[in-house]
Amino acid sequence: MDFNDHKLIEEREIIEKYILGELPPEMEEAFEEHLLYCKECRDNYNNMRDIISGAQKALEKNVFEGKRKAERQSRHISINLLKLAAGFVIVIGLAFSIYYMVKTKGPEPVNLSCADTLTKSATSFDTLTKNTDSTIENKESTKTIPAQLYADAYKPLSYLEGAIDNQLRSESLKIISPKPSAEFHEPYVILFDWEPVRNESLSLVIKDNKGETIFESEISAPFTYMRSLHQGLYYWQLNTKDETLYAGKFFLR
Repeated sequence: MDFNDHKLIEEREIIEKYILGELPPEMEEAFEEHLLYCKECRDNYNNMRDIISGAQKALEKNVFEGKRKAERQSRHISINLLKLAAGFVIVIGLAFSIYYMVKTKGPEPVNLSCADTLTKSATSFDTLTKNTDSTIENKESTKTIPAQLYADAYKPLSYLEGAIDNQLRSESLKIISPKPSAEFHEPYVILFDWEPVRNESLSLVIKDNKGETIFESEISAPFTYMRSLHQGLYYWQLNTKDETLYAGKFFLR
């Protein structure tokens, strides 16, 4: 299939099928290579990926909220059953106490201090369960967002991962730095260095894990990149005017 025909790509929903993993392996590999060069398809890919990801997250959120609601209802039912059982025990205890006092001492005014104490205990139990329930919900709501943001920063990008796994022309270069899947820690000083087998000018391209180009320039080795970057996963390529010779990735922790 000719991936330079963008109308055909749209008609056959190639981008959607690629994101959903529905392309045959040989077509998937060819389309990944096409994405390295075609900005129009990369933009369409990024937009479609965000739409599909948003729909999936909305569905997951609805399922998660339904599960949490069921758990809360189950917890409330359990608490209400405990309250009912506690009230039943109090009533039985009071009845037994009255019966015992009537039987042993005859009719006398009943001292309800014990009942008051039990009633206060039941009220305290009610307050405690409400506070506990609220605390559990608060804990559930405070841990989700930071963890999700952290995970998103390191989420791999499929077509660039495919380019790394299928290095068809990297024999023309000997990569010295960064090493495959290298990790860097603050302060971030990233050295790009290689030994070219053939003499030609190369462009360095750095992309984030959303496929956005954050640096692109023709350079010579070695080259030190010292600009400010956020923590996360990044991809880099060495390109000629016509092809990508190497694709790699690194992590900022």
